[in-house]
Amino acid sequence: MLQCGKRSHEFFTTDGRWKQDIEIPTGDSLEMSENFLEGRNKEMFIAFMRGMLQWRPEDRKTAKDLLQDPWLND
Repeated sequence: MLQCGKRSHEFFTTDGRWKQDIEIPTGDSLEMSENFLEGRNKEMFIAFMRGMLQWRPEDRKTAKDLLQDPWLND
C-alpha cells in the first residue's frame, strides 16, 4: 500500500512507520464514535461508512455503489 501512494514518503518511513508528529488515534471504533443512531439504522449507517473508509482505494465502494446503498434507500 505504501509503495502505491504518491505521497507515502511524506508520512511513512521506508519500513512503514508513521513519521509525523501527529498521533494516530487508537482505541476508538467507528461504532463507538456514532452516538446519534440506534439499532438497525446504526448498523446500516456503519456498513455504509465502512464502504467508504477503506485504506486501499480498490476496496472502497464507488459513488454509484454508495448511492444504491440500503442505508440511503430504505
